[in-house]
Amino acid sequence: MYATPDIRRVHLEMTTRCNAACPMCSRNERGGFQIQDLPQVELSDQDVKRILPEAFVKQLSQVWLCGNYGDPILAKDTLGVLRYLRETNEKIRLGMNTNGSARKSEWWREAASLLDCCHFGIDGLSDTNELYRRRTHWAVIMENAQAFINAGGSAHWEYIVFRHNEHQIEQACLLAKQMGFKKFRIRKTGRFFFAGKLQDGLPVVDKKGTEQYLIEPPTDSELRNTSSARLGHLAERSQSYGNYLDTTRISCKAQCEKEIYVSAEGLVFPCCYLANFYRRTGGKKDSQFFKLLEQHGGKAAIDGRNTTLSAIVGSTLFQDAIPNSWNAKSVEEGRLAICASTCGAESSTRGQYTQSLI
Repeated sequence: MYATPDIRRVHLEMTTRCNAACPMCSRNERGGFQIQDLPQVELSDQDVKRILPEAFVKQLSQVWLCGNYGDPILAKDTLGVLRYLRETNEKIRLGMNTNGSARKSEWWREAASLLDCCHFGIDGLSDTNELYRRRTHWAVIMENAQAFINAGGSAHWEYIVFRHNEHQIEQACLLAKQMGFKKFRIRKTGRFFFAGKLQDGLPVVDKKGTEQYLIEPPTDSELRNTSSARLGHLAERSQSYGNYLDTTRISCKAQCEKEIYVSAEGLVFPCCYLANFYRRTGGKKDSQFFKLLEQHGGKAAIDGRNTTLSAIVGSTLFQDAIPNSWNAKSVEEGRLAICASTCGAESSTRGQYTQSLI
């Protein structure tokens, strides 16, 4: 796949904890209760120093704090980790994705001195943002974003567009300009394609599993994810989604970008998609990749807190098992479905972002 000296980018998940409950996030069931087998963990600054030692950090061009399950602002040592990375490599680009609805202004002012960029996920205005960013607080988000901007931080507003907020794009963009955001981008989510089909909506539930309302894609076709639409029309080309996964050409993003993903458990993967194996039903043991991982030493073999990066990246899992799976004739015969779905020709994760509107 690649050797350790080749790696230039790290996607770092500081924690699995989050204060929000977004309906399309894999950490909860449709905005309601949290999935049962997700560990509640976070990385300490000492963990990060062991996983990403100074010599390795000096070769990197970018570290981005995001993750599959948590928000980095919830981790205790996030600022300490950013300080370590910045002091070790002055030229490194540091970024973060967040909902912005936690911490005090002092925290955000220090973050502004360390980050090159912060992407705030704000999906509407005061009356609509919490329909998707459930359990967040508009006033807190606005106060924190303004504190970050006033301290010199480069803030980007990322706006997932739905039917319930598509009418507010222009107004939100104007607010972003007034506050001093550097960019305002529309995100055309691909997450309405799930269970092998393009869905008309997603029922949102409460903590008891009772349906509350429906999240729907925008009515304006120009604001919808085109790759998801093409996947949704596979049947018109006499092809099933299963057949697509068996046959699509896989072009690995992590291999191309020379990137690794470090999870909040300290586990090192080529990408975040392979690390996304916790589920409410079935659980991680039903994951195709988790079964492959078990054949190559399990979690202990990729735990960066106890195993060196060179040993993990040089392992048979990274160098043989994962890339060799792409040449299998079908998912049933060992082709990794997650690789085909995210790095295939029509990945729903592609084409999500528009150019900045400001």
